[in-house]
Amino acid sequence: MENYKPYFAPEFLKQTEKHQHLKKILAKKVRLLCENPYANCKSELLVGELKGLRSARVTKSFRIIFTICEECRNRKFQNLVGCSNTICKEMDLKTTIFLTFGTHDMAYSKKPSIK
Repeated sequence: MENYKPYFAPEFLKQTEKHQHLKKILAKKVRLLCENPYANCKSELLVGELKGLRSARVTKSFRIIFTICEECRNRKFQNLVGCSNTICKEMDLKTTIFLTFGTHDMAYSKKPSIK
């Protein structure tokens, strides 16, 4: 199976700086999600306001919110996840976009932006 390319949204990078104590485990989870974003790290498709996005468990209380370009296009989630045609065309199908990272409450509190 071909690995997915990671793309890190500015919000994701900002949150990882904030939580340096989780740097090693977060790097491991990102690597696993790039190997198989559908199955690894208890990845699940979200519903409601976050429909079209996925979450993955980092620790008991921390989550990664991300999307997979291939799934987004196949299921026509582009408008739901905030992709513009420009962003979508620039990304390879085999790209995992890491949107945000944080505590359970913070990660699910608002829809993250790709920009």
